[in-house]
Amino acid sequence: FFQAHFNRGFKATCTDLTDVLPLACHEHFGACLDFLYGQEIKLDKFSVVPLLKIADALQVEALASKAKRALQKSVPASAPHMFARARELQEGDDDRCMSEVQE
Repeated sequence: FFQAHFNRGFKATCTDLTDVLPLACHEHFGACLDFLYGQEIKLDKFSVVPLLKIADALQVEALASKAKRALQKSVPASAPHMFARARELQEGDDDRCMSEVQE
């Protein structure tokens, strides 16, 4: 995502992430920025799926890996809530990141 936007050949007219990220992810974007700037972030049952979606959309591999590990560790205890959040975020997406978590 970021490489494409900084590529001279890419003809972006804007970088409005509201077109890229589902509304449910917007409240978690600040945590993504904190992570990118080197701060430790807490992943819980409310934030792990949106942050995984953000990481996938923006191609932030380190955050995606952290979210996948957290999701795999917490699935048994909070699976119903996280799967409900995942369904909310799946609308119209290829969700390759979600298929990797299930492997």
